[in-house]
Amino acid sequence: VIEFSVAIRFIAPQYIPLPISDSTLDWKIISGVPGDKKSKLKVLVAAVANQVVQEYQRVAQMAGLELFALEAEALAAVRALVPQNKKTICLVDIGAQSTTVNIVDAGILRKSYSFDFAGNQLSYVVASAIDKGYSEAEQVKQKQGLLSQDKRVSDTLYMLIDPLLVEIRKVSGEFTQFEGKEVTEVYLTGGTANLPGLKEYFSEALKRKTEVPNCFANFLYPPILSGTLQEMAPRYSVAVGVALQGLQ
Repeated sequence: VIEFSVAIRFIAPQYIPLPISDSTLDWKIISGVPGDKKSKLKVLVAAVANQVVQEYQRVAQMAGLELFALEAEALAAVRALVPQNKKTICLVDIGAQSTTVNIVDAGILRKSYSFDFAGNQLSYVVASAIDKGYSEAEQVKQKQGLLSQDKRVSDTLYMLIDPLLVEIRKVSGEFTQFEGKEVTEVYLTGGTANLPGLKEYFSEALKRKTEVPNCFANFLYPPILSGTLQEMAPRYSVAVGVALQGLQ
């Protein structure tokens, strides 16, 4: 295991745009057996800048908490949303600051890419389009989204979302090319996943069944909370995934 760890650190710089000395690495074998020359070994490597790790350590310290572990958001989201799914799924996590496009095959994260596409960005551009403040634009975005009758709103959102669809097609196509497997479904999560009309537009544009999965689906809760939790779920998929790791 020690030799394998050394090999990972030796090879990782070819794929990670950060100096290894300034990064914290984690890795997981997703197929093959170390030492078995007959099996093709595939390893998922995650790297985080030490500065980011230190910032989270300071936040935990200031909050009076003991930091148990840190984990990449993509891994937590997969655990919460597709742990037992046997299909090949493209999980798109649209956050407030960035978006990750992840390919999950048989419940295992195989590829993960980050893009500068953010929910906050949509709100700022809508605010500019309708000449309103950020808060009002955020409400318009959340309530109307792509279904807005105001062409300034809908056209602006389509213009920003279309490049993301291009990236999703590219990531999915590369996976199909190298692995010989087609992405069968698309899952949306993150705070922007509930944008009105987004799920339907993704389904039509990508020609794939598109869902907004509920990270609370396997928990017991009063039926009266179903609607509220369904609406909240996309914002909490990463938090739920991290919590589940702590229970395992």
